[in-house]
Amino acid sequence: PAVRRASATRVDQAELATLADSALLVHEPDGTTSFEIAFDDAALPGVTCRIAVRQGRVVAVFHAPDRNTRWLLEGEADRLRADLEARGLRVEAVTVDGETA
Repeated sequence: PAVRRASATRVDQAELATLADSALLVHEPDGTTSFEIAFDDAALPGVTCRIAVRQGRVVAVFHAPDRNTRWLLEGEADRLRADLEARGLRVEAVTVDGETA
């Protein structure tokens, strides 16, 4: 069988100017759709987030560029999950990865 590759669509920068530095909408071959956001904010420098929808459930993975930012995001993971659920989304997971040392 042919190998299917993910496709990505760049989101208009003007629409995201107040939220993020850049964003991509990604369609994976398995049917998963995700939104990759790179934040350019003084409070969250270098933070990226990938929000995927898999079988109707949301998986959000934040990537922290350093240990302190990772700790901050890990401390807020439950609140971030609750905020998504309050908006009517079914959330499977909110996780943080990145620098640990």
